[in-house]
Amino acid sequence: MKDRAKNLATTGVLTALTLVLSLLENALPPLIPTIPYFKIGLANLGILFILVVCGTPQAYVATIVKCLVVAVFSGAISSVLYSLPASVLSLGIMWLLLDLRKVSLRFVSICGALTHTTVQLLVACIVTGGVSVLLYSPYLYLLAVVSGAAIGYIDWLIIRRYPFDKSIDKK
Repeated sequence: MKDRAKNLATTGVLTALTLVLSLLENALPPLIPTIPYFKIGLANLGILFILVVCGTPQAYVATIVKCLVVAVFSGAISSVLYSLPASVLSLGIMWLLLDLRKVSLRFVSICGALTHTTVQLLVACIVTGGVSVLLYSPYLYLLAVVSGAAIGYIDWLIIRRYPFDKSIDKK
C-alpha cells in the first residue's frame, strides 16, 4: 500500500511538473521563427520519466491530463485535435520500445518525437484538407531527432540517478 501511495504521489508531482513545462514552452516565442510549429517537447521530460519510473497507465493519465489542461489554460481548445492523438500514439511507441529493453532511452525519445511529429502532420493534413503542411516535414523531422535525443539524454541522466530504477543505467 505504501508503494502504491508513493507511486501515486510521484505521478501527481511529475504530472504537475509536466504541465508547468508544457505551459512554459507554450508561453515562449518560437525557437525558429520560420518554423513556428516546432516545440522542443519539454513536457516529454516528465512523461518519459513517468513512463519509466511509475508505469504505463500513469504515463497515459499524465499525457491526457497534460493535453487537456494545457489546451484549456492556453485558450487553444482546438490544439487537443493535434496534441492528444500525437501524444497518445507517441507514448505507445515509447512504451513498446522500452518494453524491448535493448534500446537506449535516447532512441526511445527520438522515436517518440518522430511519431508525435508524424501524427501532428497527418492531423494537419486532415484539418486543412491539403498536403502543403508536409513541406515543413523535413525540417520538423530533423528537429524532432535533435530534440528527442536531447530530451532522452536528460531523462537518462536523471533516471540513472533515481533510487528506484537502476535497470536503465547501461543505456
